[in-house]
Amino acid sequence: SSGLNVTSDNITVYNISMGGDVLKTVHEWYKNGAPLEVLNMPFEKNNSYAEGYTKDYSPYNNSGLVVRASWNETGGFDGLGYYNFSSTDKQTINVTYSDSLDFTSEATFVMWFKGRSTPLQSMRVIISKVNDTGTNNYILGYTESNGLPWVSNGTQTINCNGGVTALTMDGRWQHLAYRMNNSQVYFYINGTRLCTESVNWSFGPVNNRSFLIGRNAGPYVNYFEGGLDDLRVYNSSLSDNQIRLLYQNGTNTTHSSLTTTSDVWTAQVYPVYTNRSEGLACNASMTIL
Repeated sequence: SSGLNVTSDNITVYNISMGGDVLKTVHEWYKNGAPLEVLNMPFEKNNSYAEGYTKDYSPYNNSGLVVRASWNETGGFDGLGYYNFSSTDKQTINVTYSDSLDFTSEATFVMWFKGRSTPLQSMRVIISKVNDTGTNNYILGYTESNGLPWVSNGTQTINCNGGVTALTMDGRWQHLAYRMNNSQVYFYINGTRLCTESVNWSFGPVNNRSFLIGRNAGPYVNYFEGGLDDLRVYNSSLSDNQIRLLYQNGTNTTHSSLTTTSDVWTAQVYPVYTNRSEGLACNASMTIL
């Protein structure tokens, strides 16, 4: 960064005044007053919103009801906590309907993923927003047999056509991102774009059903088997560079590819302390020149 607040600079916020016992800081970014993330679940604390819920730090309050999913305090990609999902125990996290999670033109889903290979199911669902008859707004998942992520709108299922590095099912943490708009779908593992599929793609019809983590709500449930950490959902199509920054744990940085002249960017920073208590948010803003 040049320090001049120009459009070629990344924007980074630093923790310099929250005390020495901060375990982690959670960042929620705003552009011209609108939140960049519509769901921001770091999974750094169990029951952090209310008893039985895991907290969403976006302004939309999309906190999730934990249904038997088990929280591990010392696991995760950063060792600060994650949720484990078992298909045998039908473990999920359910987010009550919010129109902030309805998408019609573009979206990006980013998470840390740890898969397990089992003989029970070849296709696994990580996230879904679908009604009981299978009418989908979107479903995101992967195929265990080849490790390829896929996305579905109910009538089309899109994945890479092979010949790419895929997810492993050996318990290692991997950074996984799905990025889509009405003409293309992009898949990323560990900050690298696997492929771009140009198709006649569109999100399925918007519905007023819950946002489900760890299962499908349609006729085929396809429970997830593995671990998830630091789940983020955006109502925009992020750039390759921004997704690479998120893989590098740069949640405190917005890449210059997302900024334009006269933008006003604000970072809302929430401290989580070593005793797992949460502090009040601090704000920092700047205008791009």
